[in-house]
Amino acid sequence: MKKGKKVLTVVSLIIFLCALVFVSYQLFKVRKITVAGCETRSQEDIIALSELEYEESIFMVDKQEVLLALCADPYIKPIDIQIKYPDNVLITIEERKEAACIEKDGAFVVVDHEGWVLKVVMTAEEAPYPIVVGLPADWVEVGKQIGTSDTFKIGVLMRVLDASADAGFAIGQIDVSLAADIVITLSDGLVVELGDDTALEKKLQLVKASKQGISQLGKTGGILDVSSVKNAYYREK
Repeated sequence: MKKGKKVLTVVSLIIFLCALVFVSYQLFKVRKITVAGCETRSQEDIIALSELEYEESIFMVDKQEVLLALCADPYIKPIDIQIKYPDNVLITIEERKEAACIEKDGAFVVVDHEGWVLKVVMTAEEAPYPIVVGLPADWVEVGKQIGTSDTFKIGVLMRVLDASADAGFAIGQIDVSLAADIVITLSDGLVVELGDDTALEKKLQLVKASKQGISQLGKTGGILDVSSVKNAYYREK
């Protein structure tokens, strides 16, 4: 009799555990995938890129695999994958934007503001972005940060691009050959000597104010030195 009760207890426990597993499996399925950070891309596009499947067990979601899948698109920068039990996965991304290009071996490497290679084109017309001079491109792979022996200059480029975008300037060329003597050429032909990459916001505000005075004089082009931060010095070429 005791043996029979023990068997019945074991069987009941097994049935209970099976029922618990079944209920958990039904409850903890991926039923909702949310994407944060989309600007031009659709959520559906990012979900497809992530390779996540609806109705799969949420316990089987591998964050690292999702991140790697998203990295397959060079224009997508995955930020975070969050699992929100019982049935939601939140994907946070940033969209990389074409910001500049670097000439290499007769082609043009299009990069974002962090020096991330987005594509390679054969003509400058296909890459209507500032041409970067003085940043050695030792190796190039789409979907990777540009390979260079001078990684410090990537940071310099990033800060110049960000500051110029914030100031609203259209730039034709950025010369970072000397990190302490950065030179940008605006789309209207004005050459601006920035010096190093400190106080860029103040320097570019000085450029804005100076351009008005230069325009009132009826002049275009020329060279504007704002490296001192406090004063601007203009000279004609």
